[in-house]
Amino acid sequence: MISILDKSSMKVNIYIIHKIEEDSSFLPLPIKEHSSLNDCKVYKFDRENTFFPNLDNAHVSEATYYRIFLDQYLPNDIETIIYIDSDIICQKDLGPILRDYVIKLKKSKYLLGAKTEWHREDRHIEIFNRLKMNSDNYLNAGVLLINLDKWKKEKIRDKILNILNNLDFELNLWDQDLFNHFFDGRYLELDSVLNWNLDITLENYTNNEPILVHFYGKEKPWVGRGLFTKNSEIFQKEYRKISTKKYFIEHRWIPTSLKFLVNSFFNGSFFQIKYKFRFINEFIKSIYLKKKSDL
Repeated sequence: MISILDKSSMKVNIYIIHKIEEDSSFLPLPIKEHSSLNDCKVYKFDRENTFFPNLDNAHVSEATYYRIFLDQYLPNDIETIIYIDSDIICQKDLGPILRDYVIKLKKSKYLLGAKTEWHREDRHIEIFNRLKMNSDNYLNAGVLLINLDKWKKEKIRDKILNILNNLDFELNLWDQDLFNHFFDGRYLELDSVLNWNLDITLENYTNNEPILVHFYGKEKPWVGRGLFTKNSEIFQKEYRKISTKKYFIEHRWIPTSLKFLVNSFFNGSFFQIKYKFRFINEFIKSIYLKKKSDL
């Protein structure tokens, strides 16, 4: 959120669907008091009995499915929204290109805009067959431009939930698979600069063109070996804007985290960390908090 607000040349409305929080009081002051923020609304998800498949031991939570329910929570006067995954950082002003795509979407026959992640070919054919797709394009659901008016009129939520409640295929990539089965290539193609998949394990990241950088997949810049990659700093420098800490650190499994820390001294990756002593201090504190929460 802070990366979007800092780069924005226009006022921004932010809407959050949250499992626990009911208002925006939990957000850091730099976000709540930002000059580019017009309004921020938080809605507590209230469908406790809804079943969301394939979440055991996953690197995503049930919140990934919440976008299905957008029309149930957001104000009725909103015509178009952009959904953005929480593992995305904004690097440039989103406004100009977004305005163009809002117009394109409105004039098109589609109600959804997305970037194509995969095309039907030999190495991806299993995905298309598993999802019973007829088209040749599989979308990435990390960034979705949605005509909310059309979404409501066509009762998309009810149709997708009907599929979810009567699944006859596997959802390996959760609601992204669900969206692909349902829309099956029927979407407006978004430029990849609006959803640039970044492999944080790559040594160099020199492309300055992407607007929205997506830390796609299991490797994240705040956990595991992702912490010790050069590209982790893209995320961490934004985190410092909203925290007194220098690093946001999480642990999936403490022994593995310690192993990556030790390895970082041998392979030299630790020495590219910007605030080394603060990193060690916060790394140790985060382990203590992890142990405490696991009790």
